[in-house]
Amino acid sequence: MSPRCDDCKKTIKPDVILFGDPLPASVYQEATDLVMNCTLLLILGFPLVVHPVAALPGLALKNGAKISSTFSRLPYDRYAHVVVYRPLGEFCQEILDRIENL
Repeated sequence: MSPRCDDCKKTIKPDVILFGDPLPASVYQEATDLVMNCTLLLILGFPLVVHPVAALPGLALKNGAKISSTFSRLPYDRYAHVVVYRPLGEFCQEILDRIENL
């Protein structure tokens, strides 16, 4: 059951997009703008199965960005410049180590 405010009894919802919630157009537009202008996109612990967000790595690649991912097998792995199948903390250290050598 969702938590409720003790005073007004309304449902308390975190400022996140939960599975099944619609993604506000402004949020997706901002993500698209950022991805179109990035040079490196890190995909951290996200399985890329929910659209429209799942299409963002392809947009980054089309605009010349390098991508790196961690998770278990993703559709974009064959295009990724670095793929590390490790726990997120280990992945982040690996990426930092490799970036220093670019």
